[in-house]
Amino acid sequence: MAASDMRNRRHVQLLLMEYKRCSSSSQQAARQAGGGAKGTSQAAQNLKSGISLQEALQILNVDAKLDPKQVQKNYEHLFSVNERSKGGSFYIQSKRNRGPNFAVARRACSTLAGCLGQANKESTLKNLETMEVPKLLKILGPGFDAAVLVPLCLYDGKPSVILTVRSTRLKKHSGEVSFPGGMRDIDEDAQTTALRETYEELGIPAESVEVWGVLPTMLNKSRIKVKPVLGHLGELRHEQLAPNLDEVAEVFAPPLAQLCDPCCWEDVHAKYGGYSFVMPGFLVQHRVWGLTGLILHVVLQALLPQHYTRNVPKPVLLKPDH
Repeated sequence: MAASDMRNRRHVQLLLMEYKRCSSSSQQAARQAGGGAKGTSQAAQNLKSGISLQEALQILNVDAKLDPKQVQKNYEHLFSVNERSKGGSFYIQSKRNRGPNFAVARRACSTLAGCLGQANKESTLKNLETMEVPKLLKILGPGFDAAVLVPLCLYDGKPSVILTVRSTRLKKHSGEVSFPGGMRDIDEDAQTTALRETYEELGIPAESVEVWGVLPTMLNKSRIKVKPVLGHLGELRHEQLAPNLDEVAEVFAPPLAQLCDPCCWEDVHAKYGGYSFVMPGFLVQHRVWGLTGLILHVVLQALLPQHYTRNVPKPVLLKPDH
């Protein structure tokens, strides 16, 4: 499938209709509404738009076995997080035109074996110190409202990072991919907040985390100042995790080699605060985007500069008529 762009709601609506039509629960209803010719016509419209059903499933963060109602819910959420009426807008540009290159990924895994060692830790911290901070982050000023832990680990013998899918029971950011973390308590520093929240969400005790350092403060879409904390868990097995199901629906650990594969990258173009900018995203087990995608991008730049060669354009100040 050729590379494609998703630039407005109409494209996703077409895909959503096609998904419903392809599901077994809606096939009969589709026939009653006009027969197979109508479905064929709709599929042709989708092909003309250059977007595949599989891309739609990835963009909406669902799998092919999920009920169409869940697709509809994710679709509505996708376009409610940054409404124009609130000063923002975005579209997604998929960079993937083929599946992940597993042969390349296997070779990368062997070369990344020592990336979580002491030598690379020191190199990573130096890279973070010298990394240019965008103007959009510099204007945030001192202090922070929340903190997250970026938990590096050896998972199934591969250098990986732990991510969570937030429970649908949560009122804010439900169903989204995130790092463990949350709002700070009074007089807490970022490290204390991140470790406390990680224990509450995943059952990982603070003493088992080697904190490497703290990243620059970042702003999420709710205008909350978030401080990312980089940590190393050592070797980790899935059974060592004890997710709090009230907050976490799923835990997964994409290998760093996979995250370095350009086939797993996507760009999210956004307008906010008078700027137009690109937010880096990733298509792995789940779709990683937004602030989580940005934090992951910064960590990979510092941790694996020779393997993660992604170039994200700098924010551009918009003209008044934009």
